[in-house]
This record gives sequence, C-alpha cells and structure tokens, in this order.
Amino acid sequence: MTTTDSGKQCPKCDARRLHRSRALDFRERAVRIIGGRKLRCHECGYTFFQMGSSVLAMKDIERAARKVRAYIVAALAVAVCLYVIRWIVLRTAEPSSPESFVIHQECPAKAETPVIPV
Repeated sequence: MTTTDSGKQCPKCDARRLHRSRALDFRERAVRIIGGRKLRCHECGYTFFQMGSSVLAMKDIERAARKVRAYIVAALAVAVCLYVIRWIVLRTAEPSSPESFVIHQECPAKAETPVIPV
C-alpha cells in the first residue's frame, strides 16, 4: 500500500511515497501493539514508525532495547552476586552443635517386667 496523502512523508528524504512494512522481530511487534505503524520509504528505503503525528526511527527503538537489555543483565548480575555471597556465608558459618537439633522428650516410665530365671 503506497500512501501519498500530505500528512505522511519520509523524515529522511521528505518523499511522500511510503508503504506499510511488516514487523520483523519482538521489538517491532511491541511498538505495533502500542499503536505504531511501521512505514518504509520507496525512495530511500528508510524504515520508521509513525505513532499519531510522531515519528520514531528504528535506531531509537534499538537504543531503547539496548538500555532495557543492559538493565536486565545488571539486575541478573546483582542477583547472582547476592546468591554467591549467601552461599559463601552459609558454607563458612560455624556449624551448630548436633544437640541443638535433637528434640528432647521425656519418655514415659516403663514398668519393669520381672525377669523369670529358667
């Protein structure tokens, strides 16, 4: 579908011959879900998203995805470090005495059975 209406033009070369382009990966599908339309210019091949009257370039999406990925990796690294610290602390802690784990119960008094000699 090629559009030629005056409201849409390529932000790179100002051409008005644009067509809708297919979302290829998860990032592009996520932008489509929130209302972006992926467009490609017939003249220069520039790909961008149009959200209302705003234009969002693919490099902006990739930059945001890199930031999100960096935060996720940092959070996972912190979680792994905390787990290793916990493991080291538990491994090097002094074991408590085995008596502390034994539950002491009073046994009921057994009635002595008489021993009969044979």
